[in-house]
Amino acid sequence: MAIYRGGYTGTILRINLTRGEIRKEPLPEAIIRDYIGGRGFAAKVMFDEVPPETDAFSEQNKLIFSVGPLVGIAPSGSRVTASAISPLSGLYGDSNAGGFWGPELKFAGYDGIIFEGKALSPVYLLIDNDRVELKDASNLWGQDIYTTHHLIQEEYGSSVHTVAIGPAAENKVRFAGILVDAHHAFGRMGMGAVMASKNLKCIVTHGQHDLEIVDQEAYKETVLEYLSEIRSDPSSKRASTLGTPGLIMMLQNWGCLQTNNQRTAVFEYAEEISGERVRAEYTVKDAGCYGCMLRCSAVEKRYLGKRPEYETLQALGSICGVGDLEDVLEASHWADHYGVDTISIGKTISFAMELYEEGILKSSDLDGLELSFGNGKGMIAMIHKICTREGCGNLFADGVARASRQIGEASYPYAMVVKNVEIPSTEPRGEKGRGLGYLTSTRGPDHLRSLPFAERILKPEEAKRLFGHEDASRMTGAKGKGNMVKWSEDFVGLSDMLGICKLGWTYYSSTMPRLINKGLTLPSRLFQAITGMELTEKELSVAAERVTNLERAYLTLQGISRKDEVFPDRITKEPLPEGPSKGSVHESDLMLDEYFKARGWAVETGIPKEETLRRLGLEVVIAKYKAKGLL
Repeated sequence: MAIYRGGYTGTILRINLTRGEIRKEPLPEAIIRDYIGGRGFAAKVMFDEVPPETDAFSEQNKLIFSVGPLVGIAPSGSRVTASAISPLSGLYGDSNAGGFWGPELKFAGYDGIIFEGKALSPVYLLIDNDRVELKDASNLWGQDIYTTHHLIQEEYGSSVHTVAIGPAAENKVRFAGILVDAHHAFGRMGMGAVMASKNLKCIVTHGQHDLEIVDQEAYKETVLEYLSEIRSDPSSKRASTLGTPGLIMMLQNWGCLQTNNQRTAVFEYAEEISGERVRAEYTVKDAGCYGCMLRCSAVEKRYLGKRPEYETLQALGSICGVGDLEDVLEASHWADHYGVDTISIGKTISFAMELYEEGILKSSDLDGLELSFGNGKGMIAMIHKICTREGCGNLFADGVARASRQIGEASYPYAMVVKNVEIPSTEPRGEKGRGLGYLTSTRGPDHLRSLPFAERILKPEEAKRLFGHEDASRMTGAKGKGNMVKWSEDFVGLSDMLGICKLGWTYYSSTMPRLINKGLTLPSRLFQAITGMELTEKELSVAAERVTNLERAYLTLQGISRKDEVFPDRITKEPLPEGPSKGSVHESDLMLDEYFKARGWAVETGIPKEETLRRLGLEVVIAKYKAKGLL
């Protein structure tokens, strides 16, 4: 197989499940320059091929897996984007996962896969280098994630890698995910439910092709500089030992640890579910994704699975008021067993808990459960019910927003959602830039879409110079945050397009100069060395801005505007009652004004302006806007 450019294989798989047809198509060079790959490629395919009004579970929806040019080559080059219309939000959706499957797809010779239609009966896709086949999956349908992965490796050997769905997806739980090798997750936005709606159980992949690096010397020099950077940065040591669970106590100490469905942001039992405790008492050995130098993951001894990330510890811990780590670990195990997003299921259960405590739901409405905050066994029981759609679980399997509409107006104040999607962990009243990112994210509220880590490390003078106001250096500050989030969305969006891990490249940094060097300068040099393309830092940043605008355009064609970028009143009108962020609310309007101006979007509507779209070469959007009367 010819590799026509370093970093790219040059081939996309297009699988029509309805017809059982497999095609190998060339990766268009125009997409490479303008959209780079990964999330950028997926956004372009979605915009061009999936009408905005498409129902998530219809055959017209497409499921796209895309890897970037640095996957399989760069340190921490393991990330894959999965995109489709989300069954949870009903809007543009995508998810991102690491592990080893993305590099294996590249080694097999492919930059991505586009799934179309729906198979007549359950199938899986087998990719073994140039050999690509659809296989009968009737023996796998109904199996949990762990069993599916085990059966596949039993048949094809331990060298194959899998992405698979579990019973939650098959039951069309709207926040079901897709798991990589049974441990890494495309967690958010219900991509697993889309995969199940196509009767696609898993993708089995094995690859042995080499990937070209155009400039070996420049590549080696840049990788060595990256290694020097992470070895000398004090943030890296914490990342390697505690991983993301180390954030539990940091958030607690900042007054940002969501607790009891966001009633407060400090948790009485934070130390019991902390990364420090998980490390000391429950860690068997360290682990990491393909090519990772930080190795921020680990194997936990309770179930010998992947150690839960901080989002899981928070969603199944403090957010549900559960301080028993054994219960949290068991809940995490069952979530992976069924294949479901721990963030959404934790927030959904905490919503039910608050309704129970407020008297809106009774035990009889919850199949006899006394579902108070802190009831870990009740939380675990709800996971089983939701993932199997048993009893009251059927109501909550559609997510907080739909459940709230069915329960009625009395439940609305307790539904912690934006655009039908559960708000992720980290309290937006205590970390306001991150909160703004929940509102503006093009895939619904998300902790990684903007990742404004800068507000944690900025000096006041840096904040003033870069983002226009010293307030941007304070986590509870509001001014300058619109400019910061615009910058940060494009900054970390480039990582999604290149296929590198945000934690390895943009997150664990102790100073702003280190953050920019690791997140932009070094990745740009690696891209140039690997591909031989002379795209500058500025041009790569503009490509990331182009992708964000294309995704935003898709959302606006689906009817989204500024009116939808709103938090529940709890976030904007109820000050935090205690802790270091006590008294804080989220000043959304002020920050959105600044953000839309920075983006070049209409402040009143959030629709990208014509001059912005022309600057980014998005004439295709202008044409669709004019046809719809939006310009």
